[in-house]
Amino acid sequence: MYSELIQKFKHCIFSKRPNPVGDKLEKGSEKFSNLSIKEQCAVLCQILQLAAVLGSECDMTLLGESAHCGKMLISKKIGDEEIYLINQSVTGLYEKKINLHTV
Repeated sequence: MYSELIQKFKHCIFSKRPNPVGDKLEKGSEKFSNLSIKEQCAVLCQILQLAAVLGSECDMTLLGESAHCGKMLISKKIGDEEIYLINQSVTGLYEKKINLHTV
């Protein structure tokens, strides 16, 4: 099952996640095989949490990785380009632009 999850996280839709974990899973395959059955089940449950709809992070400390592996974060930086919030009347005659970099 672990090798199948590696393939899913490296070559399927899960590889397009903002913080992919396929390489980390592949790197930890030797450590996974040395774990006890109970620990292997715990690692598999943690990895399956990443495949859930709202999968946020998993604890892969048993594989020598972070306790917050796969956590998706949204950057707060808007960018260097000009971004405006535009308030426009229903008729389109009146318009107010607010530069979001100055707010």
